[in-house]
Amino acid sequence: MCGIVGQYNFNDTPVDEHLIRQMNAQLVHRGPDDDGFYFDTMVGFGSRRLSIIDLNTGHMPIGNEDGSVWITFNGEIYNFLELRQELVRRGHDFKTRSDTEVIVHLYEEYGVDCLQHLNGMFALAIWDAARQRLLLARDRLGKKPLVYSVLPDGVAFASEIEALRKHPGISTEMDYDALDLYMTMMYIPSPFTIFKAIRKLRPAHYLLAEKGQIKIERYWDIPYGQKRQVSQGEAVEELRGLMTDAVRRRLVSDVPLGAFLSGGLDSSAIVALMSGMMDEPVKTFSIGFESDNFNELKFARQIADRYQTDHHEFIIRPDLLTVLPELLQHYGEPYGDDSAVATYYVSKLAREHVTVALTGDGGDETFGGYPRYASALNPLRLLPEYLRDGVHSVARSIELRNMRRFLGAFKGAAYGAAGIAGEMGKPVQAFANRMTFLNTKTRNQLYSANLQKKIKFFDSWLVRSLPESKADWLALDKMFYLDQSIYMVDDILVKVDIASMANSLEVRCPILDYRIVEWSAALPPAMKVHGLETKKLFRLAFADLMPQEILARQKMGFAMPIDEWIRGELYEITRDYLTDQTSRERGLFNQKRIVDMLDRHKEGADKYGLQLWLLVMFEIWMRSVQGRA
Repeated sequence: MCGIVGQYNFNDTPVDEHLIRQMNAQLVHRGPDDDGFYFDTMVGFGSRRLSIIDLNTGHMPIGNEDGSVWITFNGEIYNFLELRQELVRRGHDFKTRSDTEVIVHLYEEYGVDCLQHLNGMFALAIWDAARQRLLLARDRLGKKPLVYSVLPDGVAFASEIEALRKHPGISTEMDYDALDLYMTMMYIPSPFTIFKAIRKLRPAHYLLAEKGQIKIERYWDIPYGQKRQVSQGEAVEELRGLMTDAVRRRLVSDVPLGAFLSGGLDSSAIVALMSGMMDEPVKTFSIGFESDNFNELKFARQIADRYQTDHHEFIIRPDLLTVLPELLQHYGEPYGDDSAVATYYVSKLAREHVTVALTGDGGDETFGGYPRYASALNPLRLLPEYLRDGVHSVARSIELRNMRRFLGAFKGAAYGAAGIAGEMGKPVQAFANRMTFLNTKTRNQLYSANLQKKIKFFDSWLVRSLPESKADWLALDKMFYLDQSIYMVDDILVKVDIASMANSLEVRCPILDYRIVEWSAALPPAMKVHGLETKKLFRLAFADLMPQEILARQKMGFAMPIDEWIRGELYEITRDYLTDQTSRERGLFNQKRIVDMLDRHKEGADKYGLQLWLLVMFEIWMRSVQGRA
């Protein structure tokens, strides 16, 4: 696990070695154990290393036998031992035991197609001296980040935005369309960043810079259009086998490892599988809150007790603003998902004991765990609002068992809507609306007239992100795809990568083994979401390993009690950030509207906690990262 930087000049101009070293130093938290460099006139690579495998000889960058191909690499390749055996059989000589060197020789054999052979998480840069070619690439599901900037005569890249900002040739002009996306979604989706001149390389894509030309291509996609017939029993057995293999591969490490344990189904399944494979108790790490409405610790303890783990806990309290400037600096741009703070703290806790942690990330997006899937298909949403409110009032007055039967009467119609082929359909738009944090009306109220002139609103941006080639997919498959290719990649996995690497911790996600994602995509969607029942197949596959209380739990999420904190302990500092002279002089937001939101939230007349949080995260970023006080 590492951080990487580099630059390629098309015009034979020597790379500034001092600059590459400066950029690399910005990533010391991603790799505190070692640094390394490679320079060849027009190319320069830097690497920071967190040593996980081959502690003694895995120094990077790494070259091939004759020094004509070099790589700097961030990530882990889980099938590297099989690949290495085949490459040795083909006559390649190895100097190390690392997975990184395998990629060098794989590139010699297959060129760009080497990416198709890799099972892992990665961001990489390969320099092919003979072709004067630079290859940048990210793993299929975007677990490792890579940002780049196209220069007048070349390209520069890095693992994080802040490293690229060290480059004097890269403009830091704000992209106001990206700011609008941030306010819409709480995060900035790829390929955008907050800076016009810096872009994120999308997952499952590569950038090829050769002979003065740059092209970006996709090398893999989630194959929801390719269905197979399988019984529920067969699917359960296959899933257990795939998950067992994915976890086993992610236990390969020369340093201590453990697991995040939220008390949810996904992380509990990972810990259960790990417990059957390890000779010592699994080290598990959980975060909680003083507020019972957000505290999952009792569920995490059930799993810890059942599998006799070496369990560790930490309670987050509302003094968290002290860590936000540093955390936002690692993001390099505004980021508003409040669960980033909890992820930071659980990573900090884990790093006190281990260097690698497994997580359950990706389970909800891959196996249909979010209530929004069922909600988007519920035909009640098609009723006028006054009728919809009436139905919900009646439903709330009926005991839970009967309410489920009452709502289940609409299930057939819901699946009829989900199965319409050849159109985007209202269910997908309803789903996209639920994924949108602030709608156009709300953003208009928040934006100043000056900001409104600078942006183009991204209404229905999520639905319009679906390529035309996906138009005949079932509605549920479209929802899964949007979540996996946008929300999961640009919010969830970014959050986990930044929070963990800020603490020099490697995180591995077994459920996001691409073989599992492909396998799940080929299933009928009703196997995963059936009526009001979410994550049906996953629950069945791990029912024998879980307490009934955890199997029956509704999705809770990794959120914090923001509403009550901003109404209480965080109110004064939030008001100071959003209404002082520094904020007012930016002229980006409607100060009258912000003051009204603060007052109404404090009084309890309305809930604006998450909106105010979004604004204060932007303001802290502006001051601490950009220094625009």
